[in-house]
This record gives sequence, C-alpha cells and structure tokens, in this order.
Amino acid sequence: MVGGAITTGFLLVSSLLFLTGYNSPPLSLYIFFAISAILLAVVSVFSVRATAARKDEEQVSEQVETPMSPWSTVMTVCFYTLSVFTVVSLVILAVFKLQSKFIYHPLQFGDALSAETPHEDVWLTSPDGTRINLLYVPPSEPTDPDAKEVIHAIVFHSGTSGYAKVEIAEMRSALVKRGLRVAFMAPSYRGYGRSGGHPGERGIQSDVQTAFDWYLRRLDADYGPGSYKVIVYGISLGGAVTIDLVSKNSPKISGMIVENTFTTMHNLIQSLVHPVTRHVPWFFTEKYASIDKIANILKGVRVMVITGMKDALINPSHSFKLVERFKDNGNQTEHVQFPEGTHNYCRFQPGYFNHFAKFIWSLP
Repeated sequence: MVGGAITTGFLLVSSLLFLTGYNSPPLSLYIFFAISAILLAVVSVFSVRATAARKDEEQVSEQVETPMSPWSTVMTVCFYTLSVFTVVSLVILAVFKLQSKFIYHPLQFGDALSAETPHEDVWLTSPDGTRINLLYVPPSEPTDPDAKEVIHAIVFHSGTSGYAKVEIAEMRSALVKRGLRVAFMAPSYRGYGRSGGHPGERGIQSDVQTAFDWYLRRLDADYGPGSYKVIVYGISLGGAVTIDLVSKNSPKISGMIVENTFTTMHNLIQSLVHPVTRHVPWFFTEKYASIDKIANILKGVRVMVITGMKDALINPSHSFKLVERFKDNGNQTEHVQFPEGTHNYCRFQPGYFNHFAKFIWSLP
C-alpha cells in the first residue's frame, strides 16, 4: 500500500514536471522509471513471500480453501500497477529517444573549400562547456577598391543533416558575381561535424548565439562597427534556428532569409506522423515554435521566405503561414516560390541567386 501511494504521488509530480518544464522530461522519466522499478522489485519480493506463506497455510489446514488475506490483495494490486507504470515509462523513454533520432541526422561531410575561398576553422566553447566548430569566410574583396563598400555578413544555418562547405562556396561565388561584398559564418551545431556534445534544441540555440556573438566581435575588430549589415539565413531546421536567433538579436540584424522551414516542430510531426499527436503537445521535447517567436522580431528586420512547392518533407503550407505571421507582425516580407523546387534543391532553380542578391541589395 505504501509503495502504491509513493508511486502514485511520484507519478503526479512527474506529470507536473512535464507540464511546467521545471525539469527536463527525460530526467523526470528516468527518475520515475528507476523508482517504479525499485518499488516493483520490493513488491515482487513481498508478493512471493505472501504467496509462499499462503501455500504453507493451505497445507497446514489440510487443503481447506481460505480467502486471500487483505495484505496479499494489496501486494497483488501494487505489483500489477507498478508493472504497468514501469512498462509505460519505458515506452515513453524510448519515444523520447526516438524524437532525437527522428529530428537530427548529422552527417560527416568530407568536402573542403578550395584555396580560392579564404576561410578559417574556428573553435569556440558554448556556455555549458561544449566545444563547437564553425567555418568563417572573411569578406570578399571590394569591387571598387577606392569606395567604402558595406560588408554583407551572412550567417548560414544548415538543415537537419548539417552543411557541405561546397554550398557556402557556391553561394559566395554567386553573390560576388552579382556585385555583393559578402562574408560568411556557418556554425556546426553540437553533435554535428567536429563539434562536441549531442544535438538538442536548447543546446543548439546556445551554440548559434555563441557563434553569432563571436562573428560580430570579429567583424567589429577587423573592419569596425557599422561597416557591415547582418543577414541570417537558414534552411529547413536551420530556418527555425534562424527565427529563434533573430527574435533575440533583432537590433543587430538587417534581414533574414528562411527556406523550406516549418511553423513548429509539433505541427511538422503531426503532418509526418499522425494528426493524433496534436492532442499531446507537452509530449514533445523539441519545440522549435518559430511561428510564436515572430512577435519578438522588430518590424525593421526585412524577411524573405523561400518555398519549394514540391517539397515532400515540409509541406509548403508551413511557409504560407509564416509569411502571414511575418506580415501581421509588420515585417516587410517577400515570398519567393519555386514551382519545381524540392526540399534541398531550390538553389538549383533558375533565378534563385538573383532573388537572393536582390533581397540583400534592398536592405536599408
């Protein structure tokens, strides 16, 4: 009885931790599973002893049927209750682990930038001590050496598989050909590339903030404050990372570009897994609630949303909802749609970099 009461109480406390976010769900689940398993073992021992004692009583009473004692009944109920709780907690733990596997797919890219693209390999330490790696590409040479051209400092946030350096080289080359002086900074999220740790929403947000702060300090030191405009770009998962970063650093950012991204991770999982998941929003550890963070972005930040209309992973409806929310927030927003664009390959569509360059040129 005592074991059942303790387990029930802990179940309520654990549920409260889930709903309030006071503790990380995986930790509360681990604790709940451990206590359930321990109590289950204790109750099992008592149940075995109670059963053995009952058999002895039956033998002594010459097989006369006797009713089960209240203590044995309590032990049996506790045993089955704890068994259910233990199994349920195990299943939930497995689902939490699968969430991370479902969202993050870090790949190890072996490509490298050629000598034609100057770059630096930079190592930083996130506030929690995790070592993160980033790629820094200094500003390209000015088209007019006698003129003081503004630097367009681009922050590149990759999708769920990470980035290939060749993508950055292609983007840089295309923008330089269109007359822009650009710099790039691309952080490898924790658990990606050579960065340490394991991927997770809060950790990634901390990593990109650390990288962003370093980027601005570096540009200030090398070229002086006011010599550059910051544009934050993100594709897919990187779009959610971008919206979060811009929502916290709007005064320092001129424009943002998000490509084939989603409104919230919960909404994305609904469309990919099953609509029934909408009834348990508290169940998801990775929120990426981009659409709710737009209200924190200053109206002066200009926005371009790029959508591949044949994106089979993230339904284009997510982009339309984000565009609507940006406009409602007062941000000057351009929506570029590529009828043949797919999730990862909009950049191969005709006019892609023309839209990109035009947007950057339009920034005040």
